[in-house]
Amino acid sequence: MLGILDLVVAGFIGFLLLGLIEVTLSTAPLTLLPLALIPTAAVPLTIALHIVSLRRLRAAAKPRADHAPHVPVAG
Repeated sequence: MLGILDLVVAGFIGFLLLGLIEVTLSTAPLTLLPLALIPTAAVPLTIALHIVSLRRLRAAAKPRADHAPHVPVAG
């Protein structure tokens, strides 16, 4: 959960640096490859991996009703 919060904070800081607020830092290098791959590929991939891992953790935490041992019926 903290990883997603970190991504949101990083995205917010990046949004502020786009020129809406005057700062001394520049995001111009992010428009050139290979740095352009970070916001366009790495960040969405990281968010997707967080979502997948949180879903798997939630599914693993749920108790299953089929934990009873299967006994074949003689017939």
